[in-house]
Parts: sequence; structure tokens; C-alpha cells
Amino acid sequence: MAAYAVDAFRRLGRQIVVVRGWEDEIRRGVLEPLGIAPGEARFCTQRVGPAGKVLGHGDAARQARPLWEGARYGMTNFGGDANSPLTAALALRALAALDEAGEGVGLVLPVARIRNPAYPIRLDLEGLPRAFGHDKLGGAGASSAAGAGGATPSDGDFAYTNVGIRVYRAADLIAAIEEIGSKYWDPEVGYSIPGNDPDGHEFALDNIDALLASRGRARILAVANPEELTPAKSFDELAHFEAAAAKVRAEWDGFLAGLYS
Repeated sequence: MAAYAVDAFRRLGRQIVVVRGWEDEIRRGVLEPLGIAPGEARFCTQRVGPAGKVLGHGDAARQARPLWEGARYGMTNFGGDANSPLTAALALRALAALDEAGEGVGLVLPVARIRNPAYPIRLDLEGLPRAFGHDKLGGAGASSAAGAGGATPSDGDFAYTNVGIRVYRAADLIAAIEEIGSKYWDPEVGYSIPGNDPDGHEFALDNIDALLASRGRARILAVANPEELTPAKSFDELAHFEAAAAKVRAEWDGFLAGLYS
């Protein structure tokens, strides 16, 4: 499964793999079969927080910062999603174009439009993302909080949702990490970020997204396939994941065939 995530970014720059062990197995089972040389991917082991557990993917980005802060752009994805190389490439190109045009955008989120998403994105009347629903991160109030921030009229049960890929301008990512860390990090307990589950003490990429969105520096890119939202978190979900990955990769293969025909 992780091979799909690594392969989605394979042609887009150097890679950083954040892990909690199993580095040798990932090299043998993922990187080597994909033809990724040892020097083309680096590993970062995420350290635990004060309570002995890891503190979220925002904290992982902070810990991996020495490996990526010299880059102009940073992309993130997750090892259990049916990631699309086409979605990743389009999102990176979109941010680069906005950056070149001087638009002041720090984040591009590829999104799909689906019915009743678990993590809806609310847009303002200009189409800019302003709030994000995330029940796991924020607890029972997350969905209502998402609705409060958006002015988009109701469109049935459909809404935009991100598909696990984010593209940041590195300077904006660094600034957000530093601001959130300076305000909400306590070495005795971890993070205490307003709106997050107070018992989790986590720092999520969603918190960075929310910060950039609140300042009008985030954009959505509605190019993702709904099948990209097909994680496999247990063995009984593997068949569904493989079917989704096959559809996503057929789209990518078709794009390459058209490009080189």
C-alpha cells in the first residue's frame, strides 16, 4: 500500500519518508521495487511526545524540517491512500504557477466532490477555503465548526474534501510551524491547539491548513478522483483499496499514453 503513496511523488523531487520503525523493510519492499536509489529518499523517525505517543502529522513535518526546508515547495501524503500521480503533479504545477504570478498562495489542496464527506471543506462566496470539518481532530464540534466558517450555499449532500495530498510553499509551511509551535507547544504536555481534542495534544497538518486558509493563502484544486479517498486500515478493506487504486492508476496510465503517443 505504501508503494502507491511513494510512487505518486516519485518524479516530483526528493522524498522524505516519516516512519516509526520498519525502515529496512520499506527500503526492500517499497523503494527498491520502484527503482528509487538510497540517495533519492531519506527517512525521518518521528519521536514521541511527553505522553509517549506521536503527536500528529504537523509535528512530523516539524521534526522532518531539516530534510526539506531548503526546498521551494513541500508535498505531503499518506501511506494508506490510493494516491494519484496525476493529482500530485497537477497540484504542484498549480502552486508553482500561482507562486510565479505573485498570488501569495501558500497551500494548494487537491479535492474531490463527494456526497457526505467525513472531512468537508467550506468555501466563502469567492470560492476560497475558510474552514475544515475534522471530527477526529476536533471532537464532536468539528462538523459544526466547519459549517460556521463557510458561506457556500447548500448543494444537497455534496461537498469538497481533500484527498490526503497537500502542496505547500516551504516558506509558508515553516512560518506556520513556527507560529503554532510558539503559541501552543508545552514540553511538559505537548500541543494545546484550540479546536483540537484537548486530550490528544496533537499538531495536525489540518491546523496549518486552517491557519493559511484563515488568511486567504489557501486554494483548492478540484481535480481529484473520488476513488483516491479509499484508505485501507484493515485486511478486509484491501480488495476495495486495490479496486480504487486500479481505477486511479488507469487514469494516470491514460494520461501518460496520451502524452507520449
